[in-house]
Amino acid sequence: MMHHLPDDLKQRGLAEVARVLKPNGRLIVVDFNRTQERRSGPLSAGNLELRDLPALMKEIGLYRMQGGEMPFPPLVEFQVI
Repeated sequence: MMHHLPDDLKQRGLAEVARVLKPNGRLIVVDFNRTQERRSGPLSAGNLELRDLPALMKEIGLYRMQGGEMPFPPLVEFQVI
């Protein structure tokens, strides 16, 4: 859902998470890399992308980050009978 938030709200939201997270707590952020078409679409906001989040998180005090890619599962099609 991070791609739905304007950049200032991403920073404020993550700062609030850092404030209320218990010591040694865990925050898991799962988002997708936006394609060029989705960067300006109606469902995206701001210019920060997934690759920008680790630096933003470090800036507000979150640390010991791990990153990686997950394959997007194929969408399941349902057929009404």
